[in-house]
Amino acid sequence: MLPADGRMALDLGMASLGHVSLDGSKFKASSSKHKAMGYGRMRERALCGEIGALSERALEAREEALSPGREIEDGKQIGFADKDARIMGK
Repeated sequence: MLPADGRMALDLGMASLGHVSLDGSKFKASSSKHKAMGYGRMRERALCGEIGALSERALEAREEALSPGREIEDGKQIGFADKDARIMGK
């Protein structure tokens, strides 16, 4: 039994009862339990990425303030506990 609005749509020619066919074709999907990731893990990765980006920006701003115009070397050691402390060279 169709609801009243469904019957009205049929009467006005706005809808029709057509045919639905299934052919039973099978397609190989590229998803599996091993290729999927849980929501918690995805959220964790997203948060880690955001934290990394924020930390990098704060470190770059700090180093730019300390050494304006100088490029930061990848091997440079930066302490977090005492921001004023510096590692002395040999």
